[in-house]
Amino acid sequence: GTLQTDATLSASPLWLNRHTSLVSGGSFNSITAEYNATISVGTSSAEPATLTASNVTLNFGSRLALQLFSNGKADCLSAKSINAVVNTASIKDELTYSKPIIDISTALLSDSETLPEGKYLIAQCTEGSLSVDNFTLVAPQDYKITLVTDDTNKKLYANPEHLRDPQTIYWRGSASSNVWDFNNTANFVDQDGNPIGFVSGDNVIFADNAVA
Repeated sequence: GTLQTDATLSASPLWLNRHTSLVSGGSFNSITAEYNATISVGTSSAEPATLTASNVTLNFGSRLALQLFSNGKADCLSAKSINAVVNTASIKDELTYSKPIIDISTALLSDSETLPEGKYLIAQCTEGSLSVDNFTLVAPQDYKITLVTDDTNKKLYANPEHLRDPQTIYWRGSASSNVWDFNNTANFVDQDGNPIGFVSGDNVIFADNAVA
């Protein structure tokens, strides 16, 4: 089921069992999200929201859903402590994720708008610390989005970068790395022979002069 509210629940803890959702920009005492439970910050795509809580526990496989807005702001989870639980044991076949998921989408006011580059605050805590290594990022492929923290490791940002336009590229690979990933490893070259990474929509050509 889904609980949608912007109310204040200051006295009782909230527990999200598997396959349940909270959609809120309200205030809570504590929130615990189990595997495949979703915390969606904000109840509107028109403006960013902040969900506040004393303590938040994101168990592995739970999902924190937030939006980045074309005005340079973002939905944000703000808590005294945010505990991201990583599963270090062997994972059963049906459990896809071993970390909590940060699920980012974009909220653009028109089709012609693009998301400004820069750092978008998406989570912050006053106790403990946040680490990008404790999350799995799911994000639209219209941008290259990375997670970064501030110097105190108490603020977590999403950092979107604009991508180049799709073009014809050539697979090269290398003797040490045959990775084909999204705009990260430059195992391709453009038509001028310059190393380049892959983006969605590229026309990839495999020729006889590939390294691997």
